[in-house]
Amino acid sequence: MPQQAQLPLGWFVLQAVIFSVLLVVLLHSVVNTLAGPLRVLSSTEGILQLHIPSTLLTVAALLIVSWRQVSPNAQHHLTYPGGPMNTGSQLDTPASPPRSADSPARSRDRHPKRWQRAGLWTVFSLAGLLLLGWLGLQVSPAPFPAVPGTAGVPESIPLPPNLPVPVERFFRLTYGERIPVITSAVITGRATIRPIPGGPTLPARFRFIHEAGHNYRHYIEATWFGLPILRVNESYLDGVSRIELPWQKSEGNLQTAQASNLGLWAETTSMPAVFLIDPRVRWQAVDDATALLIVPFGQAHETFVVRFDPATGRPTLLESMRFKGETDTHKTLWSNELRQWGSFGGVTLPRIGTATWQDDGTPWAVFTTESIDLNTNVRQSVRARGL
Repeated sequence: MPQQAQLPLGWFVLQAVIFSVLLVVLLHSVVNTLAGPLRVLSSTEGILQLHIPSTLLTVAALLIVSWRQVSPNAQHHLTYPGGPMNTGSQLDTPASPPRSADSPARSRDRHPKRWQRAGLWTVFSLAGLLLLGWLGLQVSPAPFPAVPGTAGVPESIPLPPNLPVPVERFFRLTYGERIPVITSAVITGRATIRPIPGGPTLPARFRFIHEAGHNYRHYIEATWFGLPILRVNESYLDGVSRIELPWQKSEGNLQTAQASNLGLWAETTSMPAVFLIDPRVRWQAVDDATALLIVPFGQAHETFVVRFDPATGRPTLLESMRFKGETDTHKTLWSNELRQWGSFGGVTLPRIGTATWQDDGTPWAVFTTESIDLNTNVRQSVRARGL
């Protein structure tokens, strides 16, 4: 009687990888097939640009692969010495013994073995899918294209007198005796973000557009294998905040406006001259390595504690009390660490920065700035959506 062959482990792994790839393509296809209707219903951006035919083809492939794993006819037999493999044909060959009916015991044994094989295949498929998902998060996205247009030549003003000791040292180190008048900035780069607390860290690319000290717009794309899977449109215009995420849409919330205003001023570290040329901003001395940065918020004000590195003279940390959620009644300590500095247009400015909520303990975002375009015309782009 022929014996049932034991499939090698490598065969299960190969099928698991194939299944994982097909499943990922299927999920992408389904999401993007629905992307158009979702945009109409919820104004949420889609994820990819695949089509219905790819979805149908992937479904068919998955059905075939799955059927092959559990089909009773998908049995492989060992060959007899000196004879060909028994392929289950209706005619017995001279080299093969006559087929005999399965005994009830053998039939009972074969059924659990078939499902045991399917279970093992499923475990390897899930492992392959997790591995594929992890690999996709290790791929950094391509940078956004360069900003069109030509920056204007900035005017300048003398370095103001009577600044706190660490503040004067920093601005003299950065700009010298004259401070450029900056009216706008487009900050572009790449990042890692955790949009959901406790969730996975996603690679991303970003563009922040500022009308200095007044308005901003954020556009962020989180990616997988360099392809966008999550788009964030956020703005703070004329004192009104707007957030648009796949799972959240908010406009005009007071807590969010306070948080957005602090975000605007924290990002102004990429154009720190604004801290001296905006008459609404004030510095207050604390000690030789600390100063208070007081910024406007409507008719009121907010305060950052700015800590400077005595060795380099540059700020390393900005701390403020910020609303974390739309319904919060108490503020949470929010920290912006300036980890690394680089040269942008001949001026040393922050290159790598983080944002951390005290109750999280670790940064929810790490931003790496790759270009800063100053004094370009952003009047329309700051009020647009997307790239």
